Amino acid sequence: MMVKWLLVVVIISGIIYFFMRNKTIGSKKMDSFEGDNMYECKQCGTYVSEREVIAKGGYHYCSPECAKSKG
Repeated sequence: MMVKWLLVVVIISGIIYFFMRNKTIGSKKMDSFEGDNMYECKQCGTYVSEREVIAKGGYHYCSPECAKSKG
């Protein structure tokens, strides 16, 4: 009987650890984008982070292809 309870406790602890570990990893990924401004591409409407945006003629573009095309 004691072995069954021990097994239940180990399984529950494993499940809690699994979800807490994933929560920690997910929050670290999101921290890298905190405070990053997003801009809408004038050509296709895709939103691009401030680090990746291409500014040309006072407008923002998501890629060199969109910056070349006339919109």
